[in-house]
Amino acid sequence: MRITNNMLVNNMINSIGSNLVRMDKFQNRLATGKKIQVPSDDPVVAARALKLRTDVSEVDQYKRNVKDAQSWLEVTEGVLGNVGDVLHRARELAV
Repeated sequence: MRITNNMLVNNMINSIGSNLVRMDKFQNRLATGKKIQVPSDDPVVAARALKLRTDVSEVDQYKRNVKDAQSWLEVTEGVLGNVGDVLHRARELAV
């Protein structure tokens, strides 16, 4: 089979096109500082990143729950202290 100039030019154009795509990909990585632009770049790492993001969200929710529980306990403690004072006063009045 004879290799024509047209075949060589088409091959070179295809190579240049694929190199431009690769260069664009690397420029995006440099510009954003992210290795993965889309999950298909590295599905395993993308899955791990999503799992970590979910874990961080869960931990943040746990922290909010702890703060809410502490606030509730402080209010409850104050109310119970008042109830104790009222009961003590009721005993004094009953005697």
